[in-house]
Amino acid sequence: MKSKKISKLFYLSFILIFWILIFTLTCKNPSGPGIDFNLRNWYIMSGMAAGPGFTNNITYGDSNIISPSNYFAASNQLFSNGTYNYRIPALLTLPNGDILAFADKRTGGAGDLPNQIEVMVKKSTNNGTNWGPEKRITPVSTSKKDGHGDTAVVLDKKTGDILALVAAGQGFVQSTPHDPIRIKVIRSKDNGENWSEPIDITSQVYGDGCKDPTRRYWYAAFVSSGNGLQLRNGRIMFIINVRESSSTSATSFRNYALYSDDGGYKWKVSRESPKNPKGGNEAKVVELNQDGHLLMNIRPNGAPWVRYLARSYDYGETWTEAKVQNDL
Repeated sequence: MKSKKISKLFYLSFILIFWILIFTLTCKNPSGPGIDFNLRNWYIMSGMAAGPGFTNNITYGDSNIISPSNYFAASNQLFSNGTYNYRIPALLTLPNGDILAFADKRTGGAGDLPNQIEVMVKKSTNNGTNWGPEKRITPVSTSKKDGHGDTAVVLDKKTGDILALVAAGQGFVQSTPHDPIRIKVIRSKDNGENWSEPIDITSQVYGDGCKDPTRRYWYAAFVSSGNGLQLRNGRIMFIINVRESSSTSATSFRNYALYSDDGGYKWKVSRESPKNPKGGNEAKVVELNQDGHLLMNIRPNGAPWVRYLARSYDYGETWTEAKVQNDL
């Protein structure tokens, strides 16, 4: 009798294990598409680490970033810590299929400006399988006062120029109208092979040198890192995070659109920013199906830890109130 109970228990256990295995092998991977994006070391693990649900298909939407053939392997780690800290990655795919990968090389520690930071770029010409050597596109940084970082990039589809906007010098919190954190533009006209010297556009945006009677008294502004946007009408746009006063409370920060209609030589700032009870922060913008209709997605400054969305119907000049999007 005892042996029959053992046999029955063994049979039930076998059936249970069998169905667990079937479920595991057929269901979608609960951890998502299986990409481990390590912002400091910057690598993407291979698909084998993804689980059986990963199909090697990645959709990037409007950014037009192409998935590498197969995937990056850990051995293709783009930037590794070593003596330096690598942060703030940005990817840009060019019309010929080349991929540019940008990152801050932070010698003086992992912190933001003011810090000893240089912007580095690597290029892949075979869809991400192999990468060229690291190339510096900002001046050599020898102290915390001359760093450049937080790269935001965009491709001008009209000219083929690549624009990289960076923050420089002073920190966001330490910045004042008299000694502002700088905004600079670096340009490449040959698919990222060579880069211009940084051009300081701070006075076009804010600070003592700005001609605008309101913005000349702003305390700080920086461009949200990552990808910028080119609208269908050719306008190039980024979102800036602004300290309008001496207050360093996050709820007092504001987001404005920074845009250019001449390929990134002359810059303007939107008339309005979205009203936001949590204040501005790093934000991105996309153009919706109708020309000039834009959607701004704003990082929260506090609970609830969900994104805030605001809309513009006039190419970014004015914005609706930022509202919580609970499913983001």
